[in-house]
Amino acid sequence: MNEQTLLVKRQDHMKDIQPQTFRQRPVRAIAASWPDGDTMTVACPHCGANNQVQISVVREIGEDIRHAVCDRCLRDFELAYDGSVRRLRWGKGNFGSQMEYDS
Repeated sequence: MNEQTLLVKRQDHMKDIQPQTFRQRPVRAIAASWPDGDTMTVACPHCGANNQVQISVVREIGEDIRHAVCDRCLRDFELAYDGSVRRLRWGKGNFGSQMEYDS
């Protein structure tokens, strides 16, 4: 197969590819519920230490939960838009390490 034949085959393959347009994901109404400011002070559900959690990005992209790690005990938790926190722990599942909610 020479270069010209290869080029013709490649062009023939490319004609079936349609250009795609992507729409930005709409921001959910829940994003407005995050408090004003760049950070939020919350108590770690594991050790009770106060943590400054950055929330400006999750507010901008419209998320309602943000993963955080405690500055003192280095354990994982989730922060919700209403200020509630949920404990997380790492477990061993069927697919290797995975995060689970602590009961």
